[in-house]
Amino acid sequence: MNDIEERLRAGLRELAEPVDARVDADAALAGGARLRRGRLARWASGGVALAVLIGVLAWNGLPWRQVVAIPDPIAVPTSAPRAPSAMLSFPVSDPPQTWTGARVSVVRTGDRLTVELARVQANGDEGASHTYTTAAGEFWSVPVDDDLVVAVIPNPVVSVASLAGWDVSVNDGLDALGITVVGVQRSNPAVGAYGGLVWRGANFDVRNSEGAVIPSAVLEAGDRSVIVFRDEGLGVWGYLDAYNDVHAALPMASEPTGAVYDLPKNPEGEVTEIGFLPARGRNPKLTVRDGAMWGSAAVGDSGRVAFIAFAVSPASTPLVTSVTYTDASGKRMTYQP
Repeated sequence: MNDIEERLRAGLRELAEPVDARVDADAALAGGARLRRGRLARWASGGVALAVLIGVLAWNGLPWRQVVAIPDPIAVPTSAPRAPSAMLSFPVSDPPQTWTGARVSVVRTGDRLTVELARVQANGDEGASHTYTTAAGEFWSVPVDDDLVVAVIPNPVVSVASLAGWDVSVNDGLDALGITVVGVQRSNPAVGAYGGLVWRGANFDVRNSEGAVIPSAVLEAGDRSVIVFRDEGLGVWGYLDAYNDVHAALPMASEPTGAVYDLPKNPEGEVTEIGFLPARGRNPKLTVRDGAMWGSAAVGDSGRVAFIAFAVSPASTPLVTSVTYTDASGKRMTYQP
């Protein structure tokens, strides 16, 4: 047997000897913990990567949408607010006048009003502008020239009248300010100077440009009604007919005492007459044409009574043929107007 064979046999005998089964428990546990931590780390890394991959795939699978950026609001320059304005237009006269209207703007600042106005021609051209200031809450008027007066009434009105020969234009376009702008333009060169205004408020009271409540009455005949008034302060009497949009303030000398006054007829053929009993007369009884109706009322505290007669397309006029009343002494009197 040579040397090589002896070494082989010795090696085989060592392999055949029993194996020592002792195990270092602490080392085994430490090794197992390291193994688990390594596996968890590898699993977590793989899970994160997988989640990222799924997220990317899911985003790519969604429909494509455009994302619009919303910029911050841009300040837009604003101009100063325009003053509230009203346009006053007058009827065309014969011969035509150069000025046919007026533009009026009003601004309220505290208890003051700033009024700017300019006359306007038929083609829209404006004349020189005039500016005034006045107290809010009060009647105010200004003569622009000999033929035009502009007034501000400190509340809304139903109708406005001025002396005959002066056209009245009312514009309530400034209702946000609670006022009414009125223009009064001379239509007859022969008439006298502007004498003031009379108007009816929303509650049927009648006032004048001097700030007084003046005697008035609502005259009714059937469904027809007209307001009459007597203003001894301004020296006028008149009527306000809101239904037909006509009105007049007339000299007191023309008051129809013992007579009748015909209001303008309208296209429907309506005829309306009004009149006054003599001073302190009362209890009137009218005789009228067939088909006519009549009524009467005391004119405020003036001591006067007014009456109205009304008919549609009457066969003849005047409507009133006689008036019987009680005079100041208590005697019944009759007259034919």
